[in-house]
Amino acid sequence: MVVPVEVTSLDCIRFPHALQLDCGAQIAAKTVVIATGAKYRHPGIPELYKYECRGVYYWASPIEAAL
Repeated sequence: MVVPVEVTSLDCIRFPHALQLDCGAQIAAKTVVIATGAKYRHPGIPELYKYECRGVYYWASPIEAAL
C-alpha cells in the first residue's frame, strides 16, 4: 500500500539520499524523481486544440533548446 505524504526536505549530500517526511519519518532512497508537472501557455487562437499533436506541439526540440 502506498500512502502519499509530503516530503519536507531532501538531503542529497549522502547516499542513499535522505527524505524527511511531514509525518516525522525519514526514509532513504537510491533514486529520487521530482515530478512538478507542467503548465503550458496556449496562444489565444480559436480552435487551436484541433491541431494539437497534428503540427502544434508544446516543447522545444534539442536544436531549439540549444538556442
